[in-house]
Order: sequence, then C-alpha cells, then structure tokens
Amino acid sequence: MAAAATPADVMLATLKQTGYSDAFLSSLSEEQLAMLFQDSQKIEAAEAGEPPASGQGGGNMALVDGVDMDRQAIIDELVNTYGYDPAELDTKSDDELAALLSQERAAAAGGAMSDPLPAVPPVGAGGAAPSAPPAPALPRRFAERLTALERRLRAAEQDARAVRHHQRQANRTATRKRIEETLTRLSTPDRNGMVKVEPWELDETHPSVPGLLQEGLALAELTTTRKFSQGGRTVTRTPLDDWLARLEARRPRRFSEQVLQPGAGGGEKVSDARRRELLAHTSLGRAILRDEKRN
Repeated sequence: MAAAATPADVMLATLKQTGYSDAFLSSLSEEQLAMLFQDSQKIEAAEAGEPPASGQGGGNMALVDGVDMDRQAIIDELVNTYGYDPAELDTKSDDELAALLSQERAAAAGGAMSDPLPAVPPVGAGGAAPSAPPAPALPRRFAERLTALERRLRAAEQDARAVRHHQRQANRTATRKRIEETLTRLSTPDRNGMVKVEPWELDETHPSVPGLLQEGLALAELTTTRKFSQGGRTVTRTPLDDWLARLEARRPRRFSEQVLQPGAGGGEKVSDARRRELLAHTSLGRAILRDEKRN
C-alpha cells in the first residue's frame, strides 16, 4: 500500500501546478515552503473573486518555465514575491512578463533554471580544492521574515537567561533564610535553658574556623542527592538536608555551658580533622589550608 501523502508533499504538488520549478522549491526550508503555499492560496482566492486586470491582455496565457500562466497570476507573483510595482508591470506585454518572472525565479534558485553551473576544474597537483556553489538567495520577503524570526529568537533566549538567573537568586535567598532560621531556633534557649547550637559556632569573625552559616551555604551549593525508601515512599535528600537533620538531632545542653570560645578556658575544642573539613567547604578556608601547608 502506498504511503499517505504528507502536508509537505501536498504543498509541493500544489506549488508545482501553480508554476514554481523543482529547483526553486527544493531550495526552500519547510517554513519557507509553508509561507509560499499560504501566499499562493491567497493569490488564488483573490483571483477567484476578482475579474482580470484591465492591462494588456488581462486574460491571456503565457508560458513560464514550461507552464501556462495567466497574466494576472504572473503579475501577482512578481509583486508579492519579488516586490515589483504593479503600475510598471502593467505596461509590459505577456511575453515580457513571462520572461521577467522566469528570470526572477532563476535568480532566486541560484541560477539553476537559466544557466547551468560552470564546470568545476579538477584539483591540480598544487591547486586549491574547488569552492562549493553559492547558496541560493532567498526572495526578499522571505529574507525579511527570517530576519524578524531570528530577532525574536534572540530576545526569547535573553529572557530565558534572565528568568534562570532570577530563579537561582531566589533559590539562594530561600536557602539562606532556611539555614538562618534553623540556626536561630536551635541556638535560642528553651524554657529549660537548653540549646543545640553553641553561640561560638555562629561566630563569623573567627580567623580559622568558618561559622555554621558558611558551612551550610557551602553544602547548599552541592548538587548531589541520595534517594532511599521510607514508609513505602521514595525520599530524596541533599547534603544540606542531612546536615540540618544532624543539627536537629544534637543533644541539648545548657546555654551557660556554651558561652566559652573553643580552646579558651576549657571550652569545647574542634579537632584538626574537623577543622580541615570545615575549611574545605569555602574558598577562603581552602586558601587558609594551602597557606598552612606551605608553611
């Protein structure tokens, strides 16, 4: 069984019957072909509802590229496709109009209809490879539409980049707010005077140990996730989720026990391994580790 005709096949067959050549039609993209088909349909509809023009031989037929065409159809194509002045065309004979349309079609198709391509000389021992034939030029109307489409595409790409940037900024702001609210809640003494986050851990001025806020922001930049099943459903967690969960699971301690700075007067100390782990989360911390390694 023969395959059903596609819309593109129908448009090609219709345009060929209208008088367009295979060489010209094959040089068009699908979008340009659809635009030409729509224009052709509008022209045929206008011809069906209007009498022939009053110029020379309004109802005469002329041969264009081997196809008989009505004088008005030739004029319409020259005006709509190639931008000619109707008043100027009305002074020409049928044969002149047919020759002019054939010439414009050939020019639009890269000269494939009027003149054969010149023979390509063979590549000599020291000669350069022959250049490819020039691409067929688009009719002016199609070129203008293509330029407008390209401008709209560039504008849409710029809008999409702006939206993505805004979304990233909004996500960072929401993440920072989430971390700050959690740290504030866990460092605020409850009615029994107990806290889970020590005040010195929130200090952002320590020269060698980043505070918990910076540690959380560094973890928020990591894109890795882990999935596991919990209660019959799949749960996805990020490194930041796990870090906040560990803070929530800390054993509460009395606020008065957490005032001392690490390493001063018996306060809780940070091990060297933990310190290096914390410093590695930020660019400043990594710079500190490199300086210490060189010294």
